[in-house]
Amino acid sequence: MSDVRLKSPVLRVVLRDGTVYEDLQTFSCDLTAYEREQSRRKWPAPKEAPFSWLSFLGWSVLRRDKLIGEDVGWPTFDRDLLAEVSSAGGDDEDDEDEAGTPTLPGPDPGSSAR
Repeated sequence: MSDVRLKSPVLRVVLRDGTVYEDLQTFSCDLTAYEREQSRRKWPAPKEAPFSWLSFLGWSVLRRDKLIGEDVGWPTFDRDLLAEVSSAGGDDEDDEDEAGTPTLPGPDPGSSAR
């Protein structure tokens, strides 16, 4: 079995109107939303299109946290509202190797830690 290290990124999102959202924690629901759309729309994997992936996650978090309306669709957000998105944890030395591998850190599967 391969060593899969998953992280759930924390994002910084800047909208075109100048609104800045810091420390937006992504959750599993945001990550699986991307996977569903990726499959449905035949989008590339997160590692192949990291900015699209982070942008989609930003949109998902903002909608989930009701910071933008639920009526704001992905294409509108990406085309008309989003100015910039980045991973708030951009200083991790392993980021390049872990791009596209989302999940919160915790005990290894099968460990006895609870």
